[in-house]
Amino acid sequence: MLSILSQIEMALPALLQDEAAWHGLFADSEQPHLHRLWRQWGEYRISLHHFSECCEGQEFWHPHPWKMAVRVLKGRYEHRVGFVCETGENIEVARSIMEPGSCYEMVSPRGAHAILPIDNDVWSVMVSGPVVWNKNRRVGNTPSRELNEQERREMFTVFRTYFPLPA
Repeated sequence: MLSILSQIEMALPALLQDEAAWHGLFADSEQPHLHRLWRQWGEYRISLHHFSECCEGQEFWHPHPWKMAVRVLKGRYEHRVGFVCETGENIEVARSIMEPGSCYEMVSPRGAHAILPIDNDVWSVMVSGPVVWNKNRRVGNTPSRELNEQERREMFTVFRTYFPLPA
């Protein structure tokens, strides 16, 4: 997935020009709250994230039903990694600090994670593949609304600074 993420990062300057192709959502049913722009790119989904802060112990532990990779662009967060055991309980096995430029992938059907922003302004790009582990679908961090025009504008402005059109 990291190689797909690299390909997407090279394509993003052009993809960010077609704002109408991007969907926007705000999810606040879990912590941290999330602003997301997303679009399809072949069989992959590109997600541009902006996370707000959350309190220790409130971070949303979850597996993914797809393989994915992330690069942190701005801000820092504690990345908590583990797995889901047979009882459905999340078991944490490691923590690391993700800083700008950090990237990781999750490619195991039992992998789970949570992020705990250290900074109140965390921006990242994620690529996810098609659903391969349907049993990992969980209801959580449900979108509560579409992004408004001001939020969309802010997100496009920030992401274009990281992925500008070539001169």
